[in-house]
Amino acid sequence: MPKLTLPKPAGGLQLNFCKTLACRNFGLSDEERYALQRTNPLRPALVCNECGAFPPLLNNQSVLDEKHRQETEQYGASASCSNPDCAHHNKPQAVHPEFYHAFGFSGKRQRYRCKNCSTTFVDPWSVVNPKLDIQQQILAYLFTGHTARDICRRTGINPKSFYDHLRNIAKRCQHRLSVTDSKILSKQHPLSLSSFLSPLQTTAENGVLWLSTSENQSGYVFSDTINYLDDDTDTATFEHDPYVANANMYA
Repeated sequence: MPKLTLPKPAGGLQLNFCKTLACRNFGLSDEERYALQRTNPLRPALVCNECGAFPPLLNNQSVLDEKHRQETEQYGASASCSNPDCAHHNKPQAVHPEFYHAFGFSGKRQRYRCKNCSTTFVDPWSVVNPKLDIQQQILAYLFTGHTARDICRRTGINPKSFYDHLRNIAKRCQHRLSVTDSKILSKQHPLSLSSFLSPLQTTAENGVLWLSTSENQSGYVFSDTINYLDDDTDTATFEHDPYVANANMYA
C-alpha cells in the first residue's frame, strides 16, 4: 500500500483516525497506526493496522468550514460579534453580555462593541416589533390551514409583503431559538447528545440527507440541517478530495 500522509489538520482538528470504539487506535491519528488504500483512486481510505477497519479520509478544513457555516446559520440572526476571527463570534449578546459594551444607538436600535476585537454591531431585536399585530394574524391564519392567497385577501396585503413578513417571522424565531440554545449549552455540562441521519425525501433518491441533533434527557432539538446549499459554489467537485483546499461536493 502507498505510504500514508494524513490530510493536514485545520484549526487543531484532525478527524482522520479509526472510528471503531473497541479498537486501541480509536481517536489516535499517528500515521504509523494506519496504511493508505487506493482501490478506488477517487476515494482513498485509511486502513487501521490494529482492527482492519476502513475509515474514510476526511478533509479537516471542509469539516471546519461546515461547522462555521452551521454556526452562522444557527446564530446568525442573533446580535453578536460579526468578526469570524474573534473568540466572541456568534456568541449572542443576550446570553453573553459580559463580552460587549453598549455603544450608543443606530436610530432606536442599540449598538454594541465587542470587548475582544472592537467590532461594532446593531441589535435588530432591541426595539418593539412594529409589525407584531399583522404578523400574529398571519401566523394564526397559517396555523388554521389558510392558503397564502386567502391570507393576503383577509389581511389586505400583497403576496410580496406576505412573504416578507414570513421571512421576518422566521428570523425572529431563529433569534429566540439561538438564545435558548446558547443558554442551555452554557449552563448544562456535560450534555448527552444524539444525532439522527436519514434521507430528506425517502423516495426521491436525490442524495439530500437530513441530520438532526438533540439532547437525550429532554429531547430538545439543537440542530436541524441538510447537506444542500442554496447558493452555487464554483469550486465544488463531484468527488471528495481530502487533500485539496476546498473539498465541497455537489449535492
